[in-house]
Amino acid sequence: MGPTRSGRSPALAILALMMGVLLGTGPAPAMADAASHQRIAEAITPSLVRIEFTLRYDRGDAPEAMGWRYKCPNCGNWHRETGRGYAEDDRPLQRSGIVLSATRVVTSDPIIHPRFVERIVVRAGDEAIEATAAAWGRTDKAMFLELQQPLPEDYRPVPIEPDAEGPYFAVTYGVDDGGWILGISPLPEAMALADDGRAVSPGVPGSVIVSAEGRAVAVCMRDELPLDGSWKGSPDDWPVISREQLQQRLEQIEALAGRALVHVALSFRSRATPATQRFRHDDEEDAAERSVLGVLVGPQTVLALVDLPARTTATLERIRVSAPSGQSATGSFLATLKDYGGMMIELDEPLEAAVRLYPHDARQLRHELLLVANVSLRGEQRIAYFGTGRIAGYGIGRRGMVFPEIPRDHDTELFVFTMNGELAVMPVSFREPFEDPHHHWRSGRAAMVPVAHLQPVFDEPLAHADENNVPLSEEDENRLAWLGVETQALDARLARLHGVSDQTRDGQTGMMIAYVYPNSPAAEAGLQSGDILLRLHPKGRSRPVELRHQDVGMYMEHFPWDRIDEVPEQFFEQIPMPWPSMNNSLNQALTQLGFGNRFTAEVVRDGETLRIEFKVVQSPPHYDSAARFRSERLGLTVRDVTYELRRYFQMDAEAPGVIVSRLEPGGKASVGGVKPYEIITHVNDEPAKNVERFQQLVEQHEGELHLSVQRMHQGRIVKLAP
Repeated sequence: MGPTRSGRSPALAILALMMGVLLGTGPAPAMADAASHQRIAEAITPSLVRIEFTLRYDRGDAPEAMGWRYKCPNCGNWHRETGRGYAEDDRPLQRSGIVLSATRVVTSDPIIHPRFVERIVVRAGDEAIEATAAAWGRTDKAMFLELQQPLPEDYRPVPIEPDAEGPYFAVTYGVDDGGWILGISPLPEAMALADDGRAVSPGVPGSVIVSAEGRAVAVCMRDELPLDGSWKGSPDDWPVISREQLQQRLEQIEALAGRALVHVALSFRSRATPATQRFRHDDEEDAAERSVLGVLVGPQTVLALVDLPARTTATLERIRVSAPSGQSATGSFLATLKDYGGMMIELDEPLEAAVRLYPHDARQLRHELLLVANVSLRGEQRIAYFGTGRIAGYGIGRRGMVFPEIPRDHDTELFVFTMNGELAVMPVSFREPFEDPHHHWRSGRAAMVPVAHLQPVFDEPLAHADENNVPLSEEDENRLAWLGVETQALDARLARLHGVSDQTRDGQTGMMIAYVYPNSPAAEAGLQSGDILLRLHPKGRSRPVELRHQDVGMYMEHFPWDRIDEVPEQFFEQIPMPWPSMNNSLNQALTQLGFGNRFTAEVVRDGETLRIEFKVVQSPPHYDSAARFRSERLGLTVRDVTYELRRYFQMDAEAPGVIVSRLEPGGKASVGGVKPYEIITHVNDEPAKNVERFQQLVEQHEGELHLSVQRMHQGRIVKLAP
């Protein structure tokens, strides 16, 4: 017996029903004697044939997922059926067919793009007859096949008598247990009443429904049947769409997609690589250009399907939108969506043919034949295929939303349209409320989201915007939030010593405060050295942010200042920082929570757990965001001495100085003996309080320069020729 949609064979379904009767939890199935079963088999068998779909690869692509379930011959478990498996195993996809005429057969719609179907064969006994898809059921999951030659005379059309009285039985014909089996089971008489008012009873897809005398009353291609009996009758009376009609609809959708599914080119400025990311490579995030798909949801509004971290959006400079139809326009950033992986763009001038959106609950498309656009970008190349699809079922996902289940391969993103060209479902990822700084990858896997869920976003994009994920000036792109602490990692020993093993996975999470900066949020809240930071609880979010100490960049705790003169200038760029960067995992986590948002820090002090309220605030300038000045004359770049540097170098708050952040090999400063991370306090005996003053002093002295340089607590004068 062939598997049902749930993956259970009809025999198991019968057993489940019988158990329900015995336990008093289900209806009593209609029973029949052996003679009735024999009459049913004799009446229906001449109307059943076997269908074989031979699948193939196309342009290197494997046949797409179909969403059925099958019993694995290797492990005996049920798996999701995919076209790839059939193509790789060199075996046909087999389905049962029901004879409607000598040259016409109906079968369950396998929902495979024609480019993956090499041939369709109808097997009638020993004969193999070539067939083509001639029509599809509009509301029944059915494909009608046209045979190239008539069936043998001993095969006859199934005679449909919708007035035949019950009890009814479902006759199935399919592959199970290594062979083809005819199954006869009572048609379930249970009723399900849905919250949308639907009252249905279970159906058995791919079956012929018959009376106890073997009189066929209907062909069933659904997993549910209306209670009013309207399901009875011949498939010849079903609403269908012919091959020619479908081709016309697909051409219309292709033209629509050519105008409304647009190419969005995002241009980013080069990022000044923070010292914390000097050894990190992320080509995609740091790319100067990125091409993504967008949906023209209004004449001047585009939803770009891209999920960018705030650090990438910060460098966005230009947006251009174009379509295969030839229309194009420039755009400006409107909003990064707070909950979805998308960017709203406002076009400088309207474009034609914005997509029409399906305004209703996607559950109203149950059983409908739908049009599907599989569109993707491979760099600048646009790849698009157009076919049909159906919603296999519905599930409840994030925040209780109802989502359609649409079978697809892992890397396939589908745009689903109704037959009249309305976009009903589209691929949109969900943004995680917090991106783990320990993992720099983003899955990019999109969910199939009903457009009705997104309509409020399209109506008021600013009300659904992430205010902290926006383009920024070059001066602000490295801004950070802060708590005002330096931390050290926990381990099993420290976690047990402080009694937090049970709350930190034995030291795998959490961090210890090593230093509290004066006048910082931490100092104002009373945090102390030795406190254990466990996790953050963002306001309005159920999931806490687990903390783990991690120095995102490279630094040397015991910097060999006494040997820096031995380092050749060509290796200056590779010297790690002597101090821990403020661009650490804690401050990154706070930055992701968003400036102005509130959170509760869970802290352990002397065995007592404290919950302390904070608001995310921006830190003072730190090394990566400090003002800088590059002197071509001297061949060096200096930055302001920021708060964490003053702590490391033990400098007073008012002490003058700029720090050497870069030296050009062969430049005057390098040749004169200046080294990375040294502090220049004076130029010709005049204090250089910051880079602005340093620039003034360098540019106003055209002759020889005397730089007062400090290496930790040792000072010297470096003379640079004019």
